[in-house]
Amino acid sequence: MLERSRNDSRRLATALALWIGVAAAFAGLASASGAESQPDGSQSGAAEVQDAQYLFALAQALRHESDYAGAREAYGKALELEPDDPYLRLTFAEFLYDLGELEEAAAQASASRRLDPENPEALRLQARVALRQADKTSDAVENAIRLYAELARMLPNDLEARVSSGRLLMSLGRFEEAATVLREAYELRPDDMRLVSLLLSAYQGSQDHAEAERGLRSLLARFPELLEARLALGNLLAGTGRHRDAAALLKEAPGDQRKSLELIRILTLELYRSGVWQEALAESESWVALAPDETSAGYLNALALSALGRYTEAEEVLRTLHAADQTSFDIVRVLAEVLERQNRAEEAATLLAETVAALESDGRAEEAMQTTLELLDLEARSENWERVIELTAALQADDAFADDGEIALMRGQALLESGRESEAVALFSGLSGDSEVADRARASEAEALFRMGEVEQAERVLMELANAGGIEKVLLVARAMHRLELYQKAIPLWLRAKQDNPDALDVRFWLGSAYERSGNHQSAEGEFRELLERDELFAPALNYLGYMWAERGENLAEALGLVEKAVALEPNNGAYVDSLGWAYFQLGNYEEARGHLEKAARLVGNDAVVFEHLGDVYVALGNRSLAAASYRRALDLEDENEEAVQRKLDQLNGDS
Repeated sequence: MLERSRNDSRRLATALALWIGVAAAFAGLASASGAESQPDGSQSGAAEVQDAQYLFALAQALRHESDYAGAREAYGKALELEPDDPYLRLTFAEFLYDLGELEEAAAQASASRRLDPENPEALRLQARVALRQADKTSDAVENAIRLYAELARMLPNDLEARVSSGRLLMSLGRFEEAATVLREAYELRPDDMRLVSLLLSAYQGSQDHAEAERGLRSLLARFPELLEARLALGNLLAGTGRHRDAAALLKEAPGDQRKSLELIRILTLELYRSGVWQEALAESESWVALAPDETSAGYLNALALSALGRYTEAEEVLRTLHAADQTSFDIVRVLAEVLERQNRAEEAATLLAETVAALESDGRAEEAMQTTLELLDLEARSENWERVIELTAALQADDAFADDGEIALMRGQALLESGRESEAVALFSGLSGDSEVADRARASEAEALFRMGEVEQAERVLMELANAGGIEKVLLVARAMHRLELYQKAIPLWLRAKQDNPDALDVRFWLGSAYERSGNHQSAEGEFRELLERDELFAPALNYLGYMWAERGENLAEALGLVEKAVALEPNNGAYVDSLGWAYFQLGNYEEARGHLEKAARLVGNDAVVFEHLGDVYVALGNRSLAAASYRRALDLEDENEEAVQRKLDQLNGDS
């Protein structure tokens, strides 16, 4: 009991000391208020004012002493005596805020603002309360944003208001607004790296890519050593498809930034996406050296090697990765592609099939289905139609693909290519309705009818589709006629499509092709020239016009220049490399032609024309055995120029 009395006395002494100072401040207020004298000589109201001051001072002292219950009681009594004192209510609100009693704190702060609307601290406390409540409801977040915005208008140089608003806006995914608010805060304190970090986050989330790019470039100009800003801008450029710009920016990184593993990761990918494969390979090797256990490093290394045509090395890397993870879809997919490019399609198909079985055994149905689709595409490219029929039947038995029009179309195409035209027609005609798949089915049905000898009916189906309305249907029919080698009938449709969209370069390309295939070389040349005036790097047109001239022995120097450009754009396109080799052959440069044609044969080992060209080069070089082997390979692949190839082979055999 004695100890408690001593503590009470000590607290009271502290309170009184505080009260003396407060009372002095209020003394003039009491006298200035003109308090009325009572009959007993006392002044009305003076005791109440003094009591409120005393209670306020006592509450502050008790709060300082951590006697929160006592402080709360004293604040409450003081407010009973002075309910219209805004400072007293604000102080009580701050006390409640510290205790975590947020709803009552908000009520007291709101009351203080009503009593003194110009006091920003009451508004600040309201905003802080709302901020602490923001994790409870979205309405509380919106309220906090509104309050901080109001505080920023009241105090234009207030940093807290903008930083808190920015954080809240980002929490709602409103990154564009957050960037605006945080940029204002950054302008108030441009050397505050905490603000720079927040602004970076806002720019990274923003969908206003142009504004985000301007902001990031501004930050990078001020802080060139800031790796985070460079990476953020690089990712933004990459995300908007500007891969070359992203790579250039990252390559400009100064000093130690170029050693950053994250920068090397992004740079490798962007160089690969930009088609700068040799540089991508160099960066991937740096990545592998820094992080030899990272699968992504080896994966990008293999992609770069494959893009450069170094398939054996790519396969070696992928085999190592595959040994560590035999069910990785990306690794298996690329390994299968590398095998296919080495003319090992059967091995690639076996790899994919084994992966499907392993994934199904592990219960990873979705990945197994994804791999099955990859296998299906491979078998279709390999023209293994019976296997395509088998795989599409299995897929259609699954509920996920039972009504998949793309799978049905692929099955129909396989039936058609397998000589089962009637089944194909039945399947295609069953895909009815007003949809893109149904339109493609009608075009495929016409192709099937054409192969069955029902030419008039096939053409009627195609023209009905073309006249059904819509440029997409016209294009669909034009492509079908192209495949059926009805070039003269396709030309009016390509012309309609060109008139509808004169900027569509692919339409101009197919029109030029139709002219060439129908024997109108002058119109074809004009179409290709006009196309290349619009886009001088349109590789298909560069190759087509160059090869057309080379094949005819015309404009050979210009033809060589065109196909050289095409190969530079796509160095591993076997058809383009073949064109380059053939242009050199027509110019009489047989050794140069041989190198390119041998590369073309490695790239597209199932193209009879390439082997015919290669045979011609070997004949010119006097290598009869290699020439004969090339011609036989062309015949095995069913060269459309079979009779001419056979004559060449017979002549070789006769001369021997």
